[in-house]
Amino acid sequence: MSGLAPLEVWDDLRRHLEWTRGAPSLTFITSQSRGGEQELAHRLDSWGARHDVPRHEFSGDGDEIADALTECLPLTGLVVVHLPWDDERGRYRVLARLNELRARLADPRQGALVILGPEAVSREAARRAADLWSVRSLSRLVGLPAPARVAEMTSSTPSSHGADAPGRLLYADYHAIAAREVDKPAVAQLRQAARLSVTDLRAARRLAEAVLEAASVGDELRALAACASAELAGADGDWTSLHQFLTTALDVPATVPYLRLLELVVDIGLRYGDPDVALRAADAQVAVCRDLADRVATPESRGDWDRATTAYDEPSPSGLADRVATPNPAPPSA
Repeated sequence: MSGLAPLEVWDDLRRHLEWTRGAPSLTFITSQSRGGEQELAHRLDSWGARHDVPRHEFSGDGDEIADALTECLPLTGLVVVHLPWDDERGRYRVLARLNELRARLADPRQGALVILGPEAVSREAARRAADLWSVRSLSRLVGLPAPARVAEMTSSTPSSHGADAPGRLLYADYHAIAAREVDKPAVAQLRQAARLSVTDLRAARRLAEAVLEAASVGDELRALAACASAELAGADGDWTSLHQFLTTALDVPATVPYLRLLELVVDIGLRYGDPDVALRAADAQVAVCRDLADRVATPESRGDWDRATTAYDEPSPSGLADRVATPNPAPPSA
């Protein structure tokens, strides 16, 4: 059985969590690789922190998990159970215990229970815990990582959907990397994602994330693809992915375009509601400009330093403190 990309699974899962928040639900998220489970677990943790939802996590061997669940359920908030990957008997112990406790899972005090584990869990639950499997709210399989098929994805989508969504996506008009002759086809694919976002935001996100996955760690293209993925996630209301991708964008070399990339991170963070990352990027801007001004001591470098400190400190609508206090509203959908 082929699984879905982590983005698609997460998109379905976060929407389900938002629709059922405060109500009991049972979700099976299985994966064909441990990395897929870890990525979903990280996003769940970020989602819970963002929405101030109580989080409870259970892992270990099967008997330990089963006994802990018996003692603790029902639990409000978000309950994440990590089933053991290398112990089928242990997984069965947990599934059988949850099957016995299914009345508690329907208790109004119970929140969302998300079961994470290997692909085999779906078959095991259907066979060995049929009553539990029948009351699940959602089940998804995260597929194996695959090489990014950027060219294929681009050719399967219309060549254009009008202009580059002017006024909607900030990264679409970002030309620093293209001007440096860095992988222009990939930059063009990011612009294509901006156009596609007008009619199919989910497909646009897949395209931008494919560029991100194909880019080398630490280079400028990866930073721009991370900004693109972040902004598209923000436009889609997916704060967890927005935060993850903006954090990725900060991990770039401190080269000349670095300041412009940081400016983009600041703008996207403020526009879509992640002021913490925006402040980190602004701090990095000030540090880079201070270092440049000290080492080079040219009028241009002093000008960069002056502009950075003014944007950071000035108590006016252009100052960062005011922008964080009153972030730009998300732009309306086209």
